[in-house]
Amino acid sequence: MFSGGKHLPALALVSTLLLTACDNSSDNGLSIAPTYFADIVWTQYGIPHITAKDYGSAGYGVGYAYARENFCTIMREYVFAAGESARYLGDEGDLNSDFVMHLYNSDERIERMIKDDLPDDIVQELAGYSAGTNRFLKETGVDHLAEGCRGAARVRDIELEDVVRLLHKAVLVRVLARDALTRGVKALRDAGIELDKPSVRCSLSRRTASAQAITGDETDCPIAYADLTYSQSTDPASQHYADATRLYSSGGWIDIPFCRADRDAQAIGHVTISQ
Repeated sequence: MFSGGKHLPALALVSTLLLTACDNSSDNGLSIAPTYFADIVWTQYGIPHITAKDYGSAGYGVGYAYARENFCTIMREYVFAAGESARYLGDEGDLNSDFVMHLYNSDERIERMIKDDLPDDIVQELAGYSAGTNRFLKETGVDHLAEGCRGAARVRDIELEDVVRLLHKAVLVRVLARDALTRGVKALRDAGIELDKPSVRCSLSRRTASAQAITGDETDCPIAYADLTYSQSTDPASQHYADATRLYSSGGWIDIPFCRADRDAQAIGHVTISQ
């Protein structure tokens, strides 16, 4: 969701994207505007709010912010999506998964998806996402990453194709989960278990990661609270490794600022990046 002048939480990405007008003009013909430009403000519990000039820059900000807290985790997922887990992870890899990914995520299929299937704005956003991830790696250096992948051979710059492979893998995982759920329900019914019987309480659903409540008052800024089961970081060394999870366990909700003044009042970090 986008709105001029307001920051709207998008908890699926755990970030806030604000598209502003795109202006590539310059004072003289020698200046070259950056391809990507993003302003990131972090508020309580490490939630990033990203102001961007276009879809590519929005992806750039998201990629950078996510990599800052989860680089080793996302790099591991890229290895699995490329079918290279046994090569880089050894006993932690999965040869069967690698075989499937080589067929399912072939170079030809990924290129065809980018060229024929994905809308241009999505391609721009995903390309920006890869650039933002690479920006973090360049700033940090492979020898200064989190312990989980510090100096690891699998660490590298990622491309647009890597991001599309990872998203394509997520589609397959969701389809398999849905099929497994369908088979599970059939097995219960074949065993004579009446799932719709009043005395049987049976809940079969996908794990809920977040909930959000929004209300309003006489101002133009909505009042929003989020209930997150996960935290922003998968790095045990980060202050945001389990802070939101602990809050969730105690029944607490996170106050999500919508508007700039509220965001700035909660700010715990800020950076402007471009390239």
